[in-house]
Amino acid sequence: MKIKIRSVAIMLPVCLALGSSPVLAIESGIEGATQRAKNLIDGTAPDTLVKSTVAIPSGPGGKWHCAVTCSAEMINPGGGVIDNRYILGVNVDTTSSTVANCDRTVDFDDNPGSDDENRVEVSTTCPFKNLTSNTNHTFYCSARKQQDADKNMTVDDTSMTVTCSDNLL
Repeated sequence: MKIKIRSVAIMLPVCLALGSSPVLAIESGIEGATQRAKNLIDGTAPDTLVKSTVAIPSGPGGKWHCAVTCSAEMINPGGGVIDNRYILGVNVDTTSSTVANCDRTVDFDDNPGSDDENRVEVSTTCPFKNLTSNTNHTFYCSARKQQDADKNMTVDDTSMTVTCSDNLL
C-alpha cells in the first residue's frame, strides 16, 4: 500500500505542473464564395469566377497558411475540329495569373464523332503558406482559354472554399 501512495505523491506535483503550463491555441477559420451566374470565358487571361477575402488576424508566429479548393462546371462549347482546352486555377492577392502547379486543364475533344460530355465539373486545390498576418488576403478562382484559337466557353456554377490556420504541420 505504501508504494501506491508514494507513486501518487510523486506524480501529483508533475501533473499539477503540466496542467498549469501555457497551452498554445491553434487558430483556424474557413471562408468561401459561390456563384450561379454563367460566366463567358473568351480570352487567355484569367477571368475571375469567384473571390473570397479573408481577414487574417495576428498570430503567435506571425504567419498563416491557407488551403484553397475551387470547383466549376464548364460547358462544352461544341463544334469545330480542334481540341478546345481551358484552365481552372487559383491565386491569392492577384488576378493576373494562377499558380501553375495548381492549374487544372479541361480538354473538350471536338473532333467530329467524339462523344464528349456537355458539362464537366473540374476542381483544383492549392496551399498558400506563410501569408502575412494582421491583414486581408483575397483568393481568386479563375478560368481561361489555353490558347486564343480555343472557342469561347461558359462556366456555370462555381464554388470556392478557403481554410486557414496559424499552425503549419
